[in-house]
Amino acid sequence: MKNYEDFVPDIIIVDYLELLRPTREILQEYLAQQRIAEDLRGMGMQHNILVWTATQTNRMGSNIKIITDNELGDSYGKIRTCDFCISLNQSREEFDTGRMRTYVIKSRNGRPRFLVPMEVDYSTLRMEESGDELEV
Repeated sequence: MKNYEDFVPDIIIVDYLELLRPTREILQEYLAQQRIAEDLRGMGMQHNILVWTATQTNRMGSNIKIITDNELGDSYGKIRTCDFCISLNQSREEFDTGRMRTYVIKSRNGRPRFLVPMEVDYSTLRMEESGDELEV
C-alpha cells in the first residue's frame, strides 16, 4: 500500500493466523504456524507496524474458566514468537450482562498472567476495563 497508495497503516489485523500459509512448504502444521507467526512479527518490526491476529484454542479451551497458553491450538511456537498475548474469557452469564475477563497470557516487556475485568458493548464491539484487577 505504501508503494501504490502512499498509505502506511498503523496496524495490520490478520483474521486469523491459521488461515495463512507459510511462504515455503512445511509439512508439519505446528511448524507452519510458528513460521507464519515469525514472518508476521518480522514484517511488523521491519515496517514499524503493529500486527494483531487471533488463534483458536484446543478442545480443552471450551471447558475452562480462563484460557492460558496451555489451551492454544496446534502450535506453542505461536506464543513464543508474539510480544503480547491475551485471551478473552466469558461465561454465558457474563455474555448476557455484557461482561468478560481479559487474561494477559504474555507480555514481553511487562507483567504477564493477570485478569482484567471488562465491559462489552455488543452494538459497537467496544470493550472497556471495568474495575480493579481480578485474582487468577
